[in-house]
Amino acid sequence: MAVKKSLTHAYKREILPLGSTMVKITYQDEVIECSNADEAIKVLTLIEQQKRSGRIGAGLQKQGINVNIDGLVEPVWTNQTFREFAKVLRKTQEQALEFLLRKKRITDEEWRKALGLESNQQLAGVLSGISKKAVSLGIPARSIFLIENESKSGEMTKTYVVALEFLAIASENNWLAE
Repeated sequence: MAVKKSLTHAYKREILPLGSTMVKITYQDEVIECSNADEAIKVLTLIEQQKRSGRIGAGLQKQGINVNIDGLVEPVWTNQTFREFAKVLRKTQEQALEFLLRKKRITDEEWRKALGLESNQQLAGVLSGISKKAVSLGIPARSIFLIENESKSGEMTKTYVVALEFLAIASENNWLAE
């Protein structure tokens, strides 16, 4: 009898942003991901300014940036934006993020169990609330966590991964106190 090998179906994995439509701009062999059309317009404006001034390729960052019209690149997370964000979170949202920060990578099933939720619909409600609060502060949801979808034998598995910039700012603000 032949042994059937398990495939990971890595080619079916996707990374999806939450709460917004992502715009990708290819510039000098780099892909710049913008969380919305306004951010994309600002990036394109900055690129055009660089071309006109002869400073082409001044090292644009790919993720976790806000680009203003003046051409300044600033990080999404500051201590102030983090404190504002943490202040508006509800208890379950805060627990969800603290658990994700500790685990770094977690499946939907593990997250539901940790939070005492019965369905992915309930988990989606918690995550949607987190995303909406972030976006209301001008923070792209992908600056908090990403979702990887994987299909195995026709069954979809979601894995959530903490964004490195969120991990760094949470740690800097002692949000991971043991």
